[in-house]
Amino acid sequence: KQVLAVGAQMEPGFCLSVGNKIYPAQIPGELEEEETEALWLNSVKDWQKLLNIKPNVVVGDLHPGYSSTLLGENISKEINSEFLQIQHHHAHALAVIAENELEGKALAVCFDGTGYGLDGTVWGGEFLLCEGTEFTRLAHLEAVPMLGGDASMKQAWKSMLCYLAQWEKQHGESKLNFDARYVIVKAALAGNINVIANSSMGRLFDAVAALLEAADFNSHPVEWYKHNKEVYCFNTKTNKWSALGEGISLGTVHAGLVVSDNAVYNISGEIKPGTNTNVVTRLNF
Repeated sequence: KQVLAVGAQMEPGFCLSVGNKIYPAQIPGELEEEETEALWLNSVKDWQKLLNIKPNVVVGDLHPGYSSTLLGENISKEINSEFLQIQHHHAHALAVIAENELEGKALAVCFDGTGYGLDGTVWGGEFLLCEGTEFTRLAHLEAVPMLGGDASMKQAWKSMLCYLAQWEKQHGESKLNFDARYVIVKAALAGNINVIANSSMGRLFDAVAALLEAADFNSHPVEWYKHNKEVYCFNTKTNKWSALGEGISLGTVHAGLVVSDNAVYNISGEIKPGTNTNVVTRLNF
């Protein structure tokens, strides 16, 4: 088969494939913008001609409101091809499985922001048992009633207040009623006004960020999850944590740590997925 996959909503892109070869593309901008949509459509056509690929299958996200889904469906009609939709986090899991050439059953832990679920709720905190093209949702975060659609997902203060309302529903009134908007949020939740169940890890992170007053609005995903500069050490003999002080740089993944006298050396590691650094950082205490 020759396939065109049209991606999701944020950070738009697409992928063409034929046989066992794939050709991914990334498009700058947001698909809600007219110029970005035009660039996306033109790029899809240009790549098909360049690679001589004529898709007989178009694959889109399960979310019915995504621009990419609607564009993909329109393209499939224009070229008279099959149109398939796949659950957002299952797609994430399949991508990792394919990249690592895994076979048989795989347990995928999918922590994300928003993904339209098979049950019509918002997913994003799943444990998926995957085998072949099928999956079973074994476990997930508790689904919390949230106000609004995708636009509200950027309003971290709203996520925080929805979580607070859910906590009070289960445990009784709290002492965290510090936001004047809370009365309105609770009334809307009680009246089931534009409410959808959400089990997303991303929304939980947003709620905690807002509660800690890190930020009130999710203007860009990466800037939210601010790093704590304090460095902690876990002693495996005493099973206790101790604060070493404040670091001068961000920690790296898969880094080596060497303790010598009153200094800790952070050796190389990943600064982002797939990108390693050879920098050695010394932290004095």
